[in-house]
Formats: sequence, C-alpha cells, structure tokens
Amino acid sequence: MIARLRAFFRTRTGRLVLHDGTVALGVGYAAWEAAGHSLTWAATSAAGLVAAKAFLRLILPVPPAVTPSIRPDLARNVVTTLDEGNQKAVDQFLGSLSQLTIQTAGVRGRLPATSGRKLGHLPSPRDDRDYAYKPSAAARRLPTVHNASGLTFDALGNLQVGDCAEAGEEHARQVIAHLAGRTYTPTLDGTIALYSAITGYRPGVPSTDNGTVLRQMLAYLKRNGVITEYQAVPTDTTSLRAAVVDHGAVICGFALPAGAEAEGVNWRVPRSGRAAGSWGGHCVPLVGATSQLFDFISWGELGTVSHGFVNDYIDEAWVVTYADTSL
Repeated sequence: MIARLRAFFRTRTGRLVLHDGTVALGVGYAAWEAAGHSLTWAATSAAGLVAAKAFLRLILPVPPAVTPSIRPDLARNVVTTLDEGNQKAVDQFLGSLSQLTIQTAGVRGRLPATSGRKLGHLPSPRDDRDYAYKPSAAARRLPTVHNASGLTFDALGNLQVGDCAEAGEEHARQVIAHLAGRTYTPTLDGTIALYSAITGYRPGVPSTDNGTVLRQMLAYLKRNGVITEYQAVPTDTTSLRAAVVDHGAVICGFALPAGAEAEGVNWRVPRSGRAAGSWGGHCVPLVGATSQLFDFISWGELGTVSHGFVNDYIDEAWVVTYADTSL
C-alpha cells in the first residue's frame, strides 16, 4: 500500500493534507468516517474531482459507483456504504499514512502533522432554519468581556485524538458554570466517552478517530438531556461578540489554514499557508470578546484570535442552553 501511495503522489501536483481522517489532494478531497462505515468525499473543481476519483480507485477494492457533483463550498456528499472489504482497505490506508513521507510539488513532510495538536471538527450541513439566536439589548451594546479569567483548562485528549468538538463543549460548560458561580470540572475520561458515544470512536483504533459534526454532537446532547436547546449564531463578528456576552461561550467550528499551526493559540491571519482548511477543521469555544480579539480555549490553553482571522476562517457557531437551570 505504501509503495502505491508514493507512486500516486509522484504523479500529482499539489499537496496531500491529512488531519483527523480527512485527506485533501490538490483542489479536491476525500474524507473517511470509518466509525459509521460510510465514505464521504467532495471536490472543488473538475481537476479535484478527477484526482479524488483516481485516489479512491487506488485504495478501495470496490470503487464507489456514485459520482458527486463539484461543490465550491467543500460540502461533503455521501457516496457509498463501505462493505467489509472496503472497510479493511480504509483501515489499512490510514495505518499506512503514518509511515509515508510525501514529496509533491515542492511540499515535503511526514503525515500526520507534528505540531502535537489534534483537530477533529467536521462541518455541519447548512440549514438556515438553525439561525435562531437573537441578541439581547445589553449584548447589542457589545461590552468587553473575558469570561474565562481565573480558570485553568485541560486538553481533554485533544493532543492525542480528534475530540476537539467534545472538548470544546466541555470547556464551554466549564466557563458557563463559572459565570453562574458554580464549578464544573471536565474530565478526560468523560470527554473521550462522549466522543465515543457520538462518533463511534474506539480508543486504540485510529481508523475510528475521525472527528465530529457539531450539529450531530448538539443533537446527541439534547436527546440525552444535557442541553435543552441549541441555536446557530451568524458568523459575523458583531453577532459573535453579542452571543459571547449573552451566553458566556459560543461553540465554533473553524477551517484552519496551515499557517495557523505555528501560531499556537494566538491566531492571526498568517502571511503564508492561508488557504482555509489546509490544516484542517477545528472546534473551539469563544469565551471572551473585545473590539479586536476573541478569547478562546483549545488544547488546554486560553488563547486569542483576531476578528480578521474569524472573518476568514470560521464556518459555524452555536450557543446552547444547559438543562441544569443553575448554569
């Protein structure tokens, strides 16, 4: 398998990007959701469509019969359900990538990335009916808030696996409890258990570590009585600032550029590596806001992100109401 992959990438221009089960080649990508035994992929252009189809033929014993349309917004399309043979092939493929050094179009690197940080956000399908959040009069005045001041945080497994959505929700709950005068301490075991319950992740099985669709996570939390409702927030910075004021935390998904990997938890629009999603999808809660920056929590740290970065790379935002009425 490794030899076949090297041969494939020697014949293609562009780069391969792998984070949390997502493979991007050139201007198209293919993504695996192995836990659900389904294969999803999309392309942003005709060239990307050709590359993705060739790639699927390379790794799957039974190529998909359905061809997706070209989607400039990178929305993913379910193509096929994996039979047992294809599932084993995907498992083998994901295992091979850790041993594969690629060299294409001047890009050199070992996959996966070596920053020591994992991602794991998968974009939610767009549905305008979600946009129900309305700011209060006080929030519309856009006061400066730093809701996480004085708190400490744990990475909750997101340095090892792609549970950023679950970690982000747990950190949001920690901040909201703090604002209500309560203490909520997320745990690693609880966060991983939530990731497993929502996505089918199995510790020690890399092919099941594929990230989380935020809407699916929120629906799971509502079904299980953790939250009573969730509302999508428009992703302009004014609405986001108001939502941070009203709710204490806003759970957000970002399509991170590759240039952000070197920035740690202080995100500004990078000078290079600026393509949205070229690093991968990541979920963080916004927990503070000023006229120029938002505070956010990721990988166990409190960081800041500029309004310009938010404008360029955010793809969804949510607020929740917890069933515990004291929060």
